[in-house]
Amino acid sequence: MTQEEALEAFAKLCNKLCYAIDGLDDRITRLENRQDTVYTQSQVAQMTGWSVAVIGKWLKTGFIQGVPVKGKKNLFIPPSEVDWILAKKGKGRKHLQ
Repeated sequence: MTQEEALEAFAKLCNKLCYAIDGLDDRITRLENRQDTVYTQSQVAQMTGWSVAVIGKWLKTGFIQGVPVKGKKNLFIPPSEVDWILAKKGKGRKHLQ
């Protein structure tokens, strides 16, 4: 391998690393902007306008996915599920009043 080939390979590697780092910056920013990693059923009910009972029913039937938290009885809900509720079901009945 000549010196020019080595420099060209090194430049390509640097470009790939820069691209990967730019992607990480976006991910880190999104993670830093999230206040909670999971929400309680009450928090989701307040954010979406649906009742706590409906949120609990959705968790039991598998309509939305919950995650167990060690030492807690109820399942917690990830932000992606809250986004999905708002996208598919919109704001709940509480917001219509």
